[in-house]
Amino acid sequence: MEATKTEERRQKAEEDEETKQKISMKMLDVRRWISENTFSLKKVNRLKGMNEKVLTLMCDCLKPVTYGETSFVFRMGDPLDCMMFIIQGTVWTYGSSDNQVGQGVSSMAIKRVGKGYIYGEKLLDWASDCFNELPVSSKHVKSQTKVEAFVLMAKDLETVVSRCKTYWDLHNCNNPEEVAVSTIRRFCRRPQRRPPLSSAEIWDDISRRTL
Repeated sequence: MEATKTEERRQKAEEDEETKQKISMKMLDVRRWISENTFSLKKVNRLKGMNEKVLTLMCDCLKPVTYGETSFVFRMGDPLDCMMFIIQGTVWTYGSSDNQVGQGVSSMAIKRVGKGYIYGEKLLDWASDCFNELPVSSKHVKSQTKVEAFVLMAKDLETVVSRCKTYWDLHNCNNPEEVAVSTIRRFCRRPQRRPPLSSAEIWDDISRRTL
């Protein structure tokens, strides 16, 4: 009896160690991918020219996911709660073709995409629109093969944008002066533990942060 329990504990310890090693290797892959592929975010039109600090924080929030064959990743009309970056495998994307939308005609624009494909860019518009109602998926996205990907969840994107609001606003506006005025107002509304900064001092601080 005691020998059986000892063997069970040994097997469980081996299984736990194997699980830890798998997790460790997976996280190593994640860190390697993040360090080598910040350019994947830079390929997104809305993020071209974005401050490196913002991109790095976004990369830190990426989570690895795996989808089995013929699994729905997104369904058309469902809330778009994340962006997906495919690193391995292929998916089908399909939905009503533009000229058939709303006409009740069963016509599908089908496309197969794989490594390097990014879906969910509309989430960036949501982040730039004061985090109003989440957008919805305009397509079905269904795995053809086993798919490995990274996802950026909407709540994590919201956290990044909130932490880097000045950088984000400067990147997404046509009038930097408006961003500067808004930032100054936020400074002024903060509880002061020392004499308030002058407008010139605040402007200098903003300039250093946005260089």
